[in-house]
Amino acid sequence: MTRGHPSLVAIEEAMHHAERLGYLVSGVNAARIPCDFMAIHDGQITLVQGRRIRYARYGLMDILSVV
Repeated sequence: MTRGHPSLVAIEEAMHHAERLGYLVSGVNAARIPCDFMAIHDGQITLVQGRRIRYARYGLMDILSVV
């Protein structure tokens, strides 16, 4: 369950970024699935939930270490 309104600009930017990286992107509009879009590459599907971060102190390595 999310708090507040979805960050549509951040989601749109994330979708465009994934497309530039070579992913096939498909939006998800189902309330039961906790993601905003799917990124598909080499037969693998990644569910992505895009959010705008409040502070820009997080780098790519900080984000990748969560996965």
